[in-house]
Amino acid sequence: MGLFNKKSDSPDGPKKPFGETGFGKFCQKVKEKAPELAGDILDVVASGTPVKTAINLIRSKLNDKVRQYPHDPEYTKLMGELDQHRMDWEKEIFSLEIADKQSARSREVEYVKVTGGKRDYMMALVGLIVLAMFVYIVITAVNKPEAFRNNPILVHVVGMVEGAGLAVIYYYYGTSKGSTEKTRIMSEKKND
Repeated sequence: MGLFNKKSDSPDGPKKPFGETGFGKFCQKVKEKAPELAGDILDVVASGTPVKTAINLIRSKLNDKVRQYPHDPEYTKLMGELDQHRMDWEKEIFSLEIADKQSARSREVEYVKVTGGKRDYMMALVGLIVLAMFVYIVITAVNKPEAFRNNPILVHVVGMVEGAGLAVIYYYYGTSKGSTEKTRIMSEKKND
């Protein structure tokens, strides 16, 4: 069973073998039409690289071939197909993000229904802890900027905490806040 036929399972059920996916079929096509790129594509696919990075790496290799053979329509056609796969992938990721947000909102609605309108204090506590970490890092960065110089790991951790802090802020005060408020008001109306 080769790489292109390997099946894997996910929490959502069994996945298609890679060779049956759109991107897998594209990689097979590139392997057939441009055998000199087969090794590069196999390295990218076998590495477990995220799809966006894999597409960019393959795009780079195809771009080199287009520049090397500007009058060969096969490479140009493959570039067009790769761009189509990239757009399909971005559409799928966007759909998954929407489903994830809907799932989080559904969880909130169900929690409010089950608890009779009580707040989820554990979620609020986690949010407060993340925001406290965010504020601490900002204060440290202002008062001791030398701590962040030449320390890439610390800078990476700071970025992660900032991202988590922003997610909490967006959840409680961004668009999700409006949905939470609507849910609370609707459950109050039903209880009246």
